[in-house]
Amino acid sequence: TRGPGSNGFALADMLLGLPRRIQAELDIRDQTFLNSHVMPWIQDDWKVTPKLTLNLGLRYEWQGRPVSNRDAMANLYQTGPATAVVITPNGPPPGFGPPFVKRPVDQVNRSLLMNDVNNFAPRVGFAYHATPNSVVRGAYGVFYQRDSAVTWNGLASNAPFIRTGDVTLTV
Repeated sequence: TRGPGSNGFALADMLLGLPRRIQAELDIRDQTFLNSHVMPWIQDDWKVTPKLTLNLGLRYEWQGRPVSNRDAMANLYQTGPATAVVITPNGPPPGFGPPFVKRPVDQVNRSLLMNDVNNFAPRVGFAYHATPNSVVRGAYGVFYQRDSAVTWNGLASNAPFIRTGDVTLTV
C-alpha cells in the first residue's frame, strides 16, 4: 500500500481513502460443508462406601473432517522434500492439469486432511456425603473441540475453484 501520500500502514491508508492495491475473489466460493461425528460413551456409578460414590466414564470422540458438498476445495500436498502438488477431492475441473491432481485416495480422504482418531476422553466424578446436610461433589473430564470453520473456508478459497484478481490503482 505504500505510495504517494501513504504512511505505510494498510488500515490507515484504507481509512484515508488511499488504497493502492486491491486483491479480490472473482468467483463465489462454495462454503457448504458436510460434517460427521460419532461419540459413544460408557459411564457408571459405584458406591464405594455408604458416604462415597464414584462416577467413572470414558467417551470416544471421532469428529470427521468436514467435506465440501460439491468437492470444490483444494490443498497443497507435499510429494517430496522440495516438491508438492495441489490436490482436489475428485480431480481438477476440466481445463486444469498439473500441478492440480486428484488426491491420493489411499492417504487422504475427501476433506483433504486426515481424521484425528485418538480422542479418548476419560471422565471421573465423586460425591461425598460429608454431613447429614452437606454433600461435596467434584468432577474432571477431558473434552475435544471441533476444528474452526476458518480452515475449511480457506480450503474452499484455493485455486482452481476460486480465481483472484489484483488491481493496482494509480493517482
